[in-house]
Amino acid sequence: MSKFSIGQPRRTISAHRRAANIGLLSAILAFALALGGEAGAQNEKSWSEVAPAAKSEGKLVVYMSTGAQTLDEIFRRFEARYGVEVVVVRSASNAATRERIRSEQTAGKFLGDIIATGSTIRALIPLGQVEKHGALPNIGKIRPPAIDDGYFVPYTLLPHGLIVNTNAVSAAERPRSWSDLLDPKWRGKIIAEDPRAAGPGNVTWSVLYDRLGRDYIDKLAKQDLTWNTGGPLGIRRVAQGEFSMLLGANLSGLFTAQGLPVEGHVPSEGAPMVENVAGPLKNTPHPNATRLFLNFLLEDEAQQVLADQGLWSVTGHTSTKTPENMRSVQNISWAGTVGPERMDEMIAIFKEATR
Repeated sequence: MSKFSIGQPRRTISAHRRAANIGLLSAILAFALALGGEAGAQNEKSWSEVAPAAKSEGKLVVYMSTGAQTLDEIFRRFEARYGVEVVVVRSASNAATRERIRSEQTAGKFLGDIIATGSTIRALIPLGQVEKHGALPNIGKIRPPAIDDGYFVPYTLLPHGLIVNTNAVSAAERPRSWSDLLDPKWRGKIIAEDPRAAGPGNVTWSVLYDRLGRDYIDKLAKQDLTWNTGGPLGIRRVAQGEFSMLLGANLSGLFTAQGLPVEGHVPSEGAPMVENVAGPLKNTPHPNATRLFLNFLLEDEAQQVLADQGLWSVTGHTSTKTPENMRSVQNISWAGTVGPERMDEMIAIFKEATR
């Protein structure tokens, strides 16, 4: 029986804008790789020594938000293979998790090993609250658009798009382009993830801002949108016919909506995207268990578990278990992403646009 437990640890974008975005991302990654945080990479054991050392440490402490359940099966399999207990410490939100890390480290307490969440957590790199993960045998399996920055290992991609009511919106009526959302026929019929706070709405609107410009954002905000602050509720309201579609949806949410009259849809320009990532916190108390687990996330076994949950594998795994309502969005193009360094700027723009 698994010892996996929940609780407290024991003590069409313009070429120049596209180039600028790529250049900025490259600069951020270069900065991250050049920063300190070398403690986790110093005195690394050879890989053959890592598993025995991890078993000797006996434990791995992972910080996550309360709603994150996608790694639970992977935790159980990691425990079974390596004999290392996984203790998951869940906070009410990503913001609460970050505050936990800040307060603990400020007090000189280093209780957690790994933080696992969305890629905006890379904002912790310049704060010195995370370490480099060191050499991992499986790191070369990662495929674009996922990236390894030396600190955080991406383990799944999260595409964002539209979830439509299949009874209300036929395949022929679905927006072919993101610009089609400005059609007057959609006025008052869209519920949207709120872009004025961190989350899927902010990611989606930021990428649409980069691709289609501020004028598009201003017009979209005038489509009499209803704001949603929680994906499952938005999906239910679409399924019940209250709205024709949910804008800015994390499409992996469809996995839990099987049997409902909803389906994923991505316009031709592609899907805004974020990664789920995991990385070592500063001064990890169980450094070998940390490296072992980060490498395990990229094992074929773990990636297949994620694919079977309807998630997008960073190593290219697919699943025969993909629900019918997700099949139309399995082979999609990627429209881009937004980094944590732009979040405050984008939030300010969206607050102004939605006044």
